[in-house]
Amino acid sequence: GINTLRVWGGGVYQSEEFYQEADRRGVMIWQEFMFACSLYPADLKFLTNVREEVVEQARRINTHPSVILFSGNNENKQGLQENWYGTNANKTLYVSEYMKLNAHTIRESVRELIDVPFLMSSPSNGESGGWVDDDPQSQLAGDIHFYDYLNNCLNTSNLPVPRFASEFGFQSYPSLKTLRKAFHCKGVELFDTNTEHRQHLVNGNSLLYDQINRMFGNLGDIVTLSGNTLVYLSQLNQALCVSSQIAHFGRHYNRVLEDGRGMNSGVMFWQLNDVWAAPTWSAVDVNLRPKMLYYAVKQLYNPVAGSAYWNTTHVVFYVMNQLDRSVNFDFDLFLYDASSARSLNEWGVKGVSDPTSSTEVFSISETNLQQRCSELQKCFVAVEFRVESEGIETVNIARPGFDWADLDLKNPSLTAEVVEEKKDRVVIKLKAMGVALWVWLEANQPGMFSHNFFPMYIPEMFLEFVPYQMSEGCCKIHVTSLFDHYHLM
Repeated sequence: GINTLRVWGGGVYQSEEFYQEADRRGVMIWQEFMFACSLYPADLKFLTNVREEVVEQARRINTHPSVILFSGNNENKQGLQENWYGTNANKTLYVSEYMKLNAHTIRESVRELIDVPFLMSSPSNGESGGWVDDDPQSQLAGDIHFYDYLNNCLNTSNLPVPRFASEFGFQSYPSLKTLRKAFHCKGVELFDTNTEHRQHLVNGNSLLYDQINRMFGNLGDIVTLSGNTLVYLSQLNQALCVSSQIAHFGRHYNRVLEDGRGMNSGVMFWQLNDVWAAPTWSAVDVNLRPKMLYYAVKQLYNPVAGSAYWNTTHVVFYVMNQLDRSVNFDFDLFLYDASSARSLNEWGVKGVSDPTSSTEVFSISETNLQQRCSELQKCFVAVEFRVESEGIETVNIARPGFDWADLDLKNPSLTAEVVEEKKDRVVIKLKAMGVALWVWLEANQPGMFSHNFFPMYIPEMFLEFVPYQMSEGCCKIHVTSLFDHYHLM
């Protein structure tokens, strides 16, 4: 699973309870000092205040074994080098002030107090780049931050191949229940007024709508869609895009390209949690309701993970093994026609994944697929991946192409029924009459499902829901899938 959390420089220093819990659970912490996305004063009064702050926090936080590094700031160096603030006209001055704050004050104040690495900034080239890197976003050293809202997120040829991807992501809306609780309204004003006010990405709502149109076909005036559909599609787009990038970076674990890029050693998406009800990059909303992204990334952060992607001519399957031992794996692949919900072909792939490796293990050509499914845009491959020795079993979908438009989905007649109530959870029986893509379950109160956000092509399955607090009236379950939203578009 996810083993590292980054305390971002634009947030707050966390409580003792946070670090104690990280210590207890073995979660590593990337800790930043609270400077972000800006250039700061360098006068004596300000620097004296900064020195007091960072010394106090370093002494407190460094005592925790969970803390693996300190970073001086978030994106300040990148902003300086890329002229975000129009500083090039007097760059010598601004570089000097950056050094006074970050190198001569923050770093010098804490370097004797901490016993873990110190990074001047994120992103940066690490120690290899000096204090003010020429290119903080170099793919050949250190870490990068990457955002691309304009190109197709499933086309991995658009993506960098860095040493460490420490920040990347896509936005989505939180649960409709969360939005309504925050704004006390139900209509279209949820999306064209209230969320626009809380949107902290320039043109963010428009970019999000463009991404949904690109992924699912031209939907026209997207704000006129129902609230449930807009939330569902935004979360599905986010989950598919971030998953695509996580898998891409993972495929370059312990692999070097001819130009020297590769050897990816870390993947940290932006962001885990949230501070308010708004369109953001989070995987869990402010009311602790997980989005689709939360359940999607659980599969990809397994110590052994199987992934698939479309390279314009083939669906390619990879296994990434982060363990220090070999493991046996199984892929079971099923080609489905979405319009008939009929399996057209099956493939089985068994193999051994070497320790600390990422390896291509199988591919299916477009020609091969088209021989079995003449209207290829209406087909998809269900991907079952298993590593029995590690108790890993995941289900995903691969699709020939870079979008999810033109599917001719049939109604799977999904139903969800609570069949057993236990002390702290309920058991749910899920039934389907056909193939259901991206099944999504919601409850009338916050909590966690044992399984959520998955394709279903078996007639019946059981899962559990654990509310954060079991109360009278729990638990009413609502189930939906892509069909419920796609056929209305």
